[in-house]
Amino acid sequence: MSSVPYQPRRRSYIALGTVVFVVMAGWTAGWFILKDRFVSVLDTSLTRLSGQGYRIGCDDRSIQGFPFRYEVNCGDLSVDAEQGWSVTTAGLRTAALIYKPGHVIGEFTAPGIIELPGQGISANLDWTMAHSSFQTNGQRLTDLDVELVDPKTLLRSRFSPEPTEFSASNAQAHLRRTGEASRDLDVAFSLSSVESALLLPSLRGSDISVYGRLIGGADVIDGASLAQLLATSPEGVQLQTVALRVSLENLDVAADGDLTLHPDGLLSGNMMISSASPELLLQRLGEISPDVKANAGLLNGLLAGFMVKDAESGESRVDVPLSLRRGRLSIGILPLGQLPPVVL
Repeated sequence: MSSVPYQPRRRSYIALGTVVFVVMAGWTAGWFILKDRFVSVLDTSLTRLSGQGYRIGCDDRSIQGFPFRYEVNCGDLSVDAEQGWSVTTAGLRTAALIYKPGHVIGEFTAPGIIELPGQGISANLDWTMAHSSFQTNGQRLTDLDVELVDPKTLLRSRFSPEPTEFSASNAQAHLRRTGEASRDLDVAFSLSSVESALLLPSLRGSDISVYGRLIGGADVIDGASLAQLLATSPEGVQLQTVALRVSLENLDVAADGDLTLHPDGLLSGNMMISSASPELLLQRLGEISPDVKANAGLLNGLLAGFMVKDAESGESRVDVPLSLRRGRLSIGILPLGQLPPVVL
């Protein structure tokens, strides 16, 4: 007896294949339709940025990424701001997932150049890898993260007749809108294994990180300079919950507090300095500050009075209140030196 094909099963396969074909065709058509929309939004954004004072150049621009994302690739990327600064890199590749277009991942091609003519600073940059991530809420930038692996910088400035080399194993910057109506800005920077001829041998290879909240400073994430921010804040800009961490060989230092950045670039505020190695801390500070070196004996005795023991670990450390008045550092009446103004 000859067998007869099972017609219902065959029909179900045909139906499934038809559905898959329709979905794939619809997805493909949708990707290309949305691509045109994506290009239109991108061009509109560039036009808006141009109106805000930012000229962005993207040589040999291409749009790729089918079927799940959109990639924008540039041969050479340049950003020139009317505030005077500019950035160029040898290339940029960005990608946004089709279902999350407000979150863009980018990868920069070395080398790069940063120019800050108003501050008399320029830097030639190189790196092994450079990633970035930014998010928008549809109208403005809300989050920005940048990481460089093995960054190397040749810095030229009006403060030094010779160019200065800096390098690190890793560098990161993170900016995030926060606070009421997203008017504040959380800022975090970190450098690992910092090396430079400007640093004393005992300070080379250090790890540095700093966090703070810039009150009313959300415009900085859009490219506004500190000088512009201070122009509308004659009393200075508040830096809240500042947390500075420095790690050297056999020495860890933490500083926490609130600061004010004055229009002339000088800092004021109060910080709490913590370290489990106060003698080594004073030794390192004495290498860079004549005031600390001259008052080393008095400072050693003073720090001994601030020694506390951790209830959990049992380890001893000093917690010292530090005063900062327009750049002048002191512990009580004992001077520690003068911080230079922040370059605005």
